Amino acid sequence: MRYLPVNIYHDGNVDNEYVNVSKGDGDVVIWQNPHHYDFTVQFKNSPFASGIAQFIVPARGAVSSGPLSGAVQPGSTVDYTIQSGAMAMASDPGIKIKP
Repeated sequence: MRYLPVNIYHDGNVDNEYVNVSKGDGDVVIWQNPHHYDFTVQFKNSPFASGIAQFIVPARGAVSSGPLSGAVQPGSTVDYTIQSGAMAMASDPGIKIKP
């Protein structure tokens, strides 16, 4: 299992436009927020085993996605949005599923 930190910037953007998440390695995304306001990470359809499609990343905190769902296919891309509750900013990055 590998932990992949994804840093959320003040404007809702993240480190990379796409995060490469390996299903075979059991990668887990860690959403990190160093700011003084919460962010919401929202997927239309959850790619994670928990089925959770929305993560509230608290101010100065972090949240784990958990492992990918068994139904997620390698080679697929899953888009998500990030929105700040305080500043109504949003970005639209994605996750690329790797074998």
